[in-house]
Amino acid sequence: MVPCKLSELRPIIFNYRSVGKKTADHRASNSLIIALRLQAAAWDLVRDRGEARHFAATIRRYFSDRLITLGKLSVSALTLGMRRDQRLCAHYFPDRLIIFISTEAMTETIPKTQRAAAYDKHNSPISIRELPVPEPEADDVLIKVLYTGVCHSDLSIWKGLFDGPQKFPCVGGHEGAGVVVKLGSNAKYLKVGDKVGVKWINGTCNNCEMCRRGFEPNCPDAINSGFSRHGSFQQYCLMRENEAIKIPDGLDLAQAAPILCAGLTVYKALLVSGAQAGDIVAINGAGGGLGSLCIQYAKAMGFQVLAVETKEKEQFCRALGADFFVCPFSSKDIVAEVQALTQGGPHAVLNVTNAVAAINKSAEYVRTRGVVVLVSLPPGELNLNIISTVFRTVDIRSTYVGNRIDTVKALDFVARGLVKVPIVVRPFDKLNETLDELKAGKLKGRVVLDLWK
Repeated sequence: MVPCKLSELRPIIFNYRSVGKKTADHRASNSLIIALRLQAAAWDLVRDRGEARHFAATIRRYFSDRLITLGKLSVSALTLGMRRDQRLCAHYFPDRLIIFISTEAMTETIPKTQRAAAYDKHNSPISIRELPVPEPEADDVLIKVLYTGVCHSDLSIWKGLFDGPQKFPCVGGHEGAGVVVKLGSNAKYLKVGDKVGVKWINGTCNNCEMCRRGFEPNCPDAINSGFSRHGSFQQYCLMRENEAIKIPDGLDLAQAAPILCAGLTVYKALLVSGAQAGDIVAINGAGGGLGSLCIQYAKAMGFQVLAVETKEKEQFCRALGADFFVCPFSSKDIVAEVQALTQGGPHAVLNVTNAVAAINKSAEYVRTRGVVVLVSLPPGELNLNIISTVFRTVDIRSTYVGNRIDTVKALDFVARGLVKVPIVVRPFDKLNETLDELKAGKLKGRVVLDLWK
């Protein structure tokens, strides 16, 4: 076996006791794959052919999940299928195997074309077609997108409701999670194999007043995924390296994807609300993709939660942690009911609904000196009673996603298990069906597309 320098290797442990179990058990075993720093020499692996066959399947499953190209290399009876130019060392113990693979093994062959969901003009059919895999510019990284969330903003962009330099044909999506497969010539922070996210803010100038103050989403030269640049509804996507946020180790990529927009947006909105631990925060539209995450972030941050939603989503909201619930459609007087339920009204209201009338009503039932936060992007206008709003000193604020630090913190809540992302994973070709459900307001939680199914 070819000796390897430990500095070049990535150690991976496989729990031998899990070999031969069902696939689900392999995935569920926390001890199956554990990163470890270990100074060890190269060792050979010797097991009988039957055991090796099961174990090889386990190892291949681990690597195929991370879309690493494997070739040919035989380790005794165990064939891992690595290229001849790749190097491997193995250290065997009675209950586990430590495999060291050189960083060369993390590369893969990048195809010339890919599957992408695109449309040619506003309100035109969205079709999955073959498009070229983009080549990274100097400041870019190329990401192999494994999963992408589907956001209501994708629908708004498709309808033509966003102003700005939209690129056609348009490949939407801005909630992607994947692996870096190629670096631009100026890239210096990320490396091939890093797990990163594709978010709405794809790149910024890093030099204007907004960028210097940490308000990157307000950069006048911002590049937007799925709008001015092809987004995550494709198998390979470009991001500026400085905006490609690393996804924490151990965090499932399907769970991470919706955090790149939905989770980030509601986390930032809660910060903008200025609410303090113990305050009551109302979430208007609590059962949707944004609201279902907002409930959990709010609870994790120490707030009491009032869910404002349709009756059929009450149990869903309560299961996520809502302390109070009110249905605006069955209430005779929503303002009186909310203020009675919360002893004067919530300290803050986060509007993640697309119902303009419901947003207007939130300024009436918020507590005196409370804060109303505008988050969602429905077409329409605010219609407030100015005299009442001023006399009660109601603060109207708005928020537009978050910056890089906010993204890191939003992901950390999920990585620590404080927020569970209620997702349904569907194959890529279910995109149009998912958008139809978004239009109808039928979705609970978040849909994530597997771009390789």
